[in-house]
Amino acid sequence: MRKIKKIISLFLTGICIISASYSTFKIIEWKMNTNKNKNIKEVLEESITIIENDKKKKYIVDFEKLKKQNSDTIAYLKVNNTDVSYVVVKGTDNDYYLNHNFNKEYNVAGWI
Repeated sequence: MRKIKKIISLFLTGICIISASYSTFKIIEWKMNTNKNKNIKEVLEESITIIENDKKKKYIVDFEKLKKQNSDTIAYLKVNNTDVSYVVVKGTDNDYYLNHNFNKEYNVAGWI
């Protein structure tokens, strides 16, 4: 009886260790992909000019330049008073950019 309990305990401990290791790997992968997306976003922001007039900001987006980098570019999304500022893309299906970035590279963090 004690041997069975010990075997079950070791088995469950092994499963927990494997699960924790896999989860840690996936979190690290997601963080690395998110950082890569931030770098891409910074490069893309060079195509956006901000003009400030009397407390108002006007955003001028060079869509021709963006479309040369990725022909799936369709919009620019900016939410005032937040960090939300993204070039928006649309693929041929609804799933492609769930796991690809603006440069069409595999990326678990995806793109908007």
